[in-house]
Amino acid sequence: MKIIKSQRKENIMTLEIEIPHDFLEKEFGNAFKKLVKKAKISGFRPGKIPRSIFEKHYGTASILQEGVFLAMNNCYSQAIIELGLQVVDYPKNINIDEYKENQPVRFTCEVTVKPVTKLGKYKGIKLIKESTHSVEDQVDTQLQQLREQMATYRTVERSVQQDDVIRINITSSSDNQGIESWSRDNMAVKVGAKQLGEEFDTEVMGMNTGDKKAISLTYDVQFQHKEVAGKTVDIDFDIMEIREKQLPELDDAFSSKVSECKQLTELRDKIKGQLDEQNQKETDEKLRSNLMELIAEKTNVDLPEAMVTTEVQYDIQYYEEQLKKSGSTIENYLKMMGKSQSDFESELKEGARKRVIGELILDAISSEEKVSVSAEELKEKVKNLLPNLKTEEEIEAHMKKINLDGFKSMLTKQKTMDFLIENAKISEK
Repeated sequence: MKIIKSQRKENIMTLEIEIPHDFLEKEFGNAFKKLVKKAKISGFRPGKIPRSIFEKHYGTASILQEGVFLAMNNCYSQAIIELGLQVVDYPKNINIDEYKENQPVRFTCEVTVKPVTKLGKYKGIKLIKESTHSVEDQVDTQLQQLREQMATYRTVERSVQQDDVIRINITSSSDNQGIESWSRDNMAVKVGAKQLGEEFDTEVMGMNTGDKKAISLTYDVQFQHKEVAGKTVDIDFDIMEIREKQLPELDDAFSSKVSECKQLTELRDKIKGQLDEQNQKETDEKLRSNLMELIAEKTNVDLPEAMVTTEVQYDIQYYEEQLKKSGSTIENYLKMMGKSQSDFESELKEGARKRVIGELILDAISSEEKVSVSAEELKEKVKNLLPNLKTEEEIEAHMKKINLDGFKSMLTKQKTMDFLIENAKISEK
């Protein structure tokens, strides 16, 4: 492989590469091995057809085309390594000379590379750190949520009220077609949870055990139950039972039941400690975010759109994975939110752009300040993250399985951020 020309203009690198004839011949052989696996000729087993028979039956064009493609890919990869290029997108505008027997082949392409980051001031940045606020109200809120989770229900002889659980016999239909999921006996409905819609909850308020009612309700097209969304539904029901919510007393017995804490004061202290830690993390994260915004204002970087597009695709992939866990899809999510795919991608772009610029800045500063992560630091971080790995052999084995370059890059960015915080001028509000 020979690099004839490599010329950079802004973030685009133009390459001209020559593929030697002997390299092409080798790849023609690899191309034949690949193509012959799928070839079918009577009298020969798959993959066992001699090349001369294959060429007689199929011709040589497919071997030449596949071989040149393989050679071009390999030579391109070698050129990227040889030139030390940090590419951020697939090559474009590829042009290749016509193949001539026993002759080398040249091809040209353009590839987008990582931009040059021109740093401004990044040390001595003035920042205001907000003091962490009191969490007492949040402690009470979390304790109340725990009580709600432990709530029990008892049968009462009174009118239906908010938060009651009622048991009903119900029959539902739309346009004279029965709705199976809403037509059954002994159905439990929590009043106020909008299980059958907010209007239904309003209709049952004040009713008593044994009461019957026939109503007609129209549901919005975005209603959670797709079977009735956008439809007018006729509902007949009678109330069999009214059950009232009872919350447990907030005492030491409750604390022992919901946690390993024997006393309520101990549980309060534990929750307060967790909330204080969370608030501290949020305060620190906001400080880091503000610092990066101020540094970005003084940094000049011509960001390739390809880097933003890639980051947006990562975001979409994350959304898809999370929605899949809940049994939904990105298509359903967008439909529910009333958004198009392009609208969704546009919303993600600004956040993606900020993250990419932030990473470029941290990379540039770590290079400028010679921030690095040693092998011992890598190993120590693995120990902290995975305390179940007890021996050096287990740690070494795990480190061989992970993307060590990516892990090291992440830790280097963290160390660089710590360096920036240490060198900032921080006053507390």
